[in-house]
Amino acid sequence: MATEPQKGNLIKLFNGSISGNLESIADSETKIKEIQPIIDEFDPSCKGLDTRIVSLVGNINTLKTEIVTLYSNAYAVGCGTTVGVSTVFSDTAIDSSYNLSSSSYDSDDPYEINNVTLTSSNVGFGTFVIYTKNNPQSGIGSAYASVGSCFGDGCVSANCTNFASQIAVKESQVIILQSELDELVPSVNSLKTERVDYQVIRWADKHSIRTLKEENERIKISLGILDDAKYDAYI
Repeated sequence: MATEPQKGNLIKLFNGSISGNLESIADSETKIKEIQPIIDEFDPSCKGLDTRIVSLVGNINTLKTEIVTLYSNAYAVGCGTTVGVSTVFSDTAIDSSYNLSSSSYDSDDPYEINNVTLTSSNVGFGTFVIYTKNNPQSGIGSAYASVGSCFGDGCVSANCTNFASQIAVKESQVIILQSELDELVPSVNSLKTERVDYQVIRWADKHSIRTLKEENERIKISLGILDDAKYDAYI
């Protein structure tokens, strides 16, 4: 069977495709090197704000744990009642990230979301922070009703008043810290939203590099077939 000029034309076509893809890969690699420093400019601000958020959430939950302890101690000496008892829930901060937040991500689901607890180990990374006050999925302990009054035998009213006062002080501190978070979370999310545009550009180039490399590997297989003498009789 005649193998020319079609075989030669295909080889020329394939080699041209590989060469063109390599040029595109080099161009994308250059673009990534240019865009990464811009993304990095966001790091100090995002990390700093996230770090403060982690600290505030930790302080809030420490106060809430102390409040639960005060409620329990008060109830143990006859203050308060289980009628109307409620649950103290912790505040939570979640690091919610698109796949494209990762500098190494080059696959096909850039906007898939991964949610993990925001901690000191992942500050500044995510696409946005989800802050939840009194998260119903995260209970700390019981808050007994009417803890400022005596209900049990041998109860001393002054002790109940003192417990209620201590609880009120800590609850007030919680509200102050929550107010700061109400300002910080939208602020860091605003910065992270602006950063996403540059992360999208980075992902697009990384994805292009991956797909072009895969295409070249496929083309090389076809080239190998054309160059293999055992197929000459058929092509």
